[in-house]
Amino acid sequence: MDPSWSPDGRELAFKRVAPCCEPAIDQLWLMNADGTNVRLLSPIRGSGNALWNTVWSPDSKRLAFLAPGGVDQHFDVYVIHEEGTGQLNISNSPEDEMWPSWSPDGMRIAFARMSPAANNAGTLVVVDSDGSDQHLLNGPPINSNAPVWSPDGTKVLAYAKDPDPRFDENGAIAVFDPSARDETTTIPAPLFTSASWQRLAP
Repeated sequence: MDPSWSPDGRELAFKRVAPCCEPAIDQLWLMNADGTNVRLLSPIRGSGNALWNTVWSPDSKRLAFLAPGGVDQHFDVYVIHEEGTGQLNISNSPEDEMWPSWSPDGMRIAFARMSPAANNAGTLVVVDSDGSDQHLLNGPPINSNAPVWSPDGTKVLAYAKDPDPRFDENGAIAVFDPSARDETTTIPAPLFTSASWQRLAP
């Protein structure tokens, strides 16, 4: 399930569920683009949203993925090398993290940290790919959608929640500065479902 191409087009990551529908047995696998060299990438097992939306680093050498972490089994963000070494939990918190996103230079990862106590609202987190220099960015509460880096890596777009607690909907586009120097810009956009950046000119 949920195959993901490496940027260099040589490999595919995917979630394997076998046998179907039993809890906590899903795992992350890799294979060559021609179907050869099928192999287990990580020994971690999970179910539900675990191992969905696995994302490759821009250089195709590492992957970031969601999986249960710690004794509480909330989702954490992990990074692993494509040869299956160096697995590291880079978020390691008691909250649920959701949908990591690599910066264009492959140095940092952004994700949403969710808080069930706050109507399942999230905070945008940016961290170096080795788990160091973690920043919780100031701005509106966000949904769990994957953050979107600008092509030059200077901004991160996230989906701000509707401020009305009766609704669990996107209410605005929030543009964050990952360096935490500039204030967050909020662009009202009720009920939008996705957003993207204009690409850099070639």
